[in-house]
Amino acid sequence: MSSTTAVAGTPTGEVIGVRPSAFDVRRIDVDVQRVETLIDEWLCESPDDDVDRRTRKRQHTKSVILRSAWRLFLTVGYDDTTIADIAEAADIGKGTFFAYFAKKSDAVLALCHHRRDVAISRYRDGAPPGRSARQAIVGLIEELALLNGQTSPEARVMAEMSLRQFLADTEIMRDETPPMEVVLGELVRAGIDSGEFDSAVNAEAVARLVHAAYYSAKAAWLRTGPLTVPFDLVERVRLDVDLILRGVATTPVRKTRTPAATTAPRS
Repeated sequence: MSSTTAVAGTPTGEVIGVRPSAFDVRRIDVDVQRVETLIDEWLCESPDDDVDRRTRKRQHTKSVILRSAWRLFLTVGYDDTTIADIAEAADIGKGTFFAYFAKKSDAVLALCHHRRDVAISRYRDGAPPGRSARQAIVGLIEELALLNGQTSPEARVMAEMSLRQFLADTEIMRDETPPMEVVLGELVRAGIDSGEFDSAVNAEAVARLVHAAYYSAKAAWLRTGPLTVPFDLVERVRLDVDLILRGVATTPVRKTRTPAATTAPRS
């Protein structure tokens, strides 16, 4: 199978073949315009009127860099794309790239981190009063799954690249507790304080299990591919997280409904 090479003047919206790389185990067709639209949607959560001119300019520059980087990752391949290539495609100097990202992999992970921050923000802004700790934890993870579980081929391959890079980045593994686990830990501790969860459980350990369950469900969702039996990422996350929380609850919790159909992971 021959590889498809990127052409600098590829018209926006043209469907192009993706060259197999460390992040791409399947050959798919990607709509470049849809990729750029997804990036803009994920980065621009607030109307322009809500931010000052300087912030808007920084948002625009960051968006240009990410669009250029992802277009190269999806056409040339991540390993064959250099920071100099990204800077040239974005019409900026390498110094400007480093003003936004410390290394190339950060351009992959930026969207993942942004969607995580959006999920946390939506949870904190929209959590109804009186919600139990279990409901809050499940709701937060569901919010994250909704943001990451878009079904277009472009969204899936971008999610796969982000997940693979996250798992490959040794610096991330040495970092402090991930922000999502910090929030989950706070919710677990609130459940312990209220008597909803067993006081003997370790809040940080439960938070790690819930966070790991999300990534496990996401990996299973990606393994199904876009053409197999439908896989409901939100439902899978809900079931897995609910199972963990039932194990630490002080009183029996009503079992979450079982989905009508499940997809067995490929061997």
